[in-house]
Amino acid sequence: MRYPGVGYDGSISTVWLLLVVLSVSWPVRGGGPPERSLDSAQIQRETTESPPITCGFFPNTVGSVWRYAAGKYTGLGDLQFNDTAVYTLTQIITDSIGNKYAEKKLTWPSVVLRTYYERRDWDTLSIFDGVMPPDAEFTYNMFVLPFDIGRWWTNTTFGGAVDSLWVVGFEDITVPAGSFQSAVHIERRFDMNNGHLRANYWFVAGIGIVKMHEISFLAPATRLGDWTYELVSYRIVEPYNCPCLRVGNVDCDPGNIVDVADLSALIDNLFISIAPPCCDTQADIDGVPGIDISDISALIDHLFISFRGLRECL
Repeated sequence: MRYPGVGYDGSISTVWLLLVVLSVSWPVRGGGPPERSLDSAQIQRETTESPPITCGFFPNTVGSVWRYAAGKYTGLGDLQFNDTAVYTLTQIITDSIGNKYAEKKLTWPSVVLRTYYERRDWDTLSIFDGVMPPDAEFTYNMFVLPFDIGRWWTNTTFGGAVDSLWVVGFEDITVPAGSFQSAVHIERRFDMNNGHLRANYWFVAGIGIVKMHEISFLAPATRLGDWTYELVSYRIVEPYNCPCLRVGNVDCDPGNIVDVADLSALIDNLFISIAPPCCDTQADIDGVPGIDISDISALIDHLFISFRGLRECL
């Protein structure tokens, strides 16, 4: 796999949401990883049990959107949020042997549109940049469940570079998207011959990453960047979150009226507030799983163009 945050000539290049970087010489809160080091195939299992999880850390429903503010620390130590990264889960793809991949599109004003694929194998989330296996250059076991205090795992790649991740604990956290209790705090240490990466992630069940912090260095101590990413808004699509009364009643009008207010609500859900619809089954205008721009087109056609009747609730 190729991370857009790491150049393979050893240089640190464009940062990506899922590559967060710090230096060996930079102090990491909570200390370094455990003394032992294992490849991800030999993950340590003796841990302190985490709080009960009612929903997954990696939501994979089509149409889900995550919007992050990207802030860079200036030389004076001020954090300036001046960029936005938006991830949209566009489709689920099944390969010839049955593996399922979540395709995510990254829209970021400062970079070209990129595509990523995420594969869940039992308790492991693997990430691929641009192409799915077997075409992907590297299979990277980025996060491994369960997220229990003290649990850790490693990957060895990039000519012997070692990437270690471990669960620090559970913390309350506040970001622009809201306040969350018992967010899982994960630290990361990535060491290469001519560069060192450090990161902190905060995960919330049912949402995913809500905050991360990165610092990047070239060896021995040339500082390249200091970034923070915070979740601004998110929309996790639930395939069926309510009994359908009338398709097209996006704003859940008590009288089940379908009009331009529903179109406004759908546009707001998808592109403005990114808040989830009050009823996914009623916002699914075209009948294709997931709520996206095609549902807007179908509703516009019904209201202003062909005036074709909407489908019946299933």
